[in-house]
Amino acid sequence: MINTYFMNAKYWICSLSIKRSLYSVKDKFIQVFHGAKSKINRMEKGDFLVVYSHKNIKNSDSFLAIGEVTKALVYKTCHNGFHPYRMEIKFFLENPINISNFFGEISCADSEKVWNEKLKEGHFEINAEDFIKIKNKMEKSI
Repeated sequence: MINTYFMNAKYWICSLSIKRSLYSVKDKFIQVFHGAKSKINRMEKGDFLVVYSHKNIKNSDSFLAIGEVTKALVYKTCHNGFHPYRMEIKFFLENPINISNFFGEISCADSEKVWNEKLKEGHFEINAEDFIKIKNKMEKSI
């Protein structure tokens, strides 16, 4: 049974480099698809985000963290002459877990081939059931 709190939200996966992932979690923001506004603008306050990274610290492709969008405000910042759009995120679960644990268990990764195709989007919506499965596995592996 899925908690109704989670059912009233949208759920997203964002694929980031390990460096960008760690920086985002530490500083409580998300910047997707090279700072593009169009992708990040789809998220709203109360939505949840799973951060995924290729070749993380443990040298594996993993879900790294889960957070909640705390403000529906997309803001532009300046970083070394680059002007990306960002959104504030409250990360509440940080526990890397390898994506191979999910192949065949979640609809967005029913195979490695399907998963690799989804990753090309960089930022995509998933269903509540997949989100709960990811969250539960990350919590159990702590």
